[in-house]
Amino acid sequence: KKAGTRLSLLSTDINPLFVENLRHQQIDAVVGDISKKIPKGPFDIILCLNVTMHLDDISLENSLGNFSKELAPRGVVILA
Repeated sequence: KKAGTRLSLLSTDINPLFVENLRHQQIDAVVGDISKKIPKGPFDIILCLNVTMHLDDISLENSLGNFSKELAPRGVVILA
């Protein structure tokens, strides 16, 4: 992290209860389906954890396309 830069985190989940739990922990979170739309970027890093195994091929393709649209130049997508 460079001096003067701001680090922020935004979580997206399809489950409203999970999002509410994150908000109670002071974490920015929104309810959403990543295969349909993701929050407006640009994002330097998109970290997608424990999600892709639950997506069918079309939803995965749509999600990756959405990531690509909102990723900053030289940004990174991490799938795990």
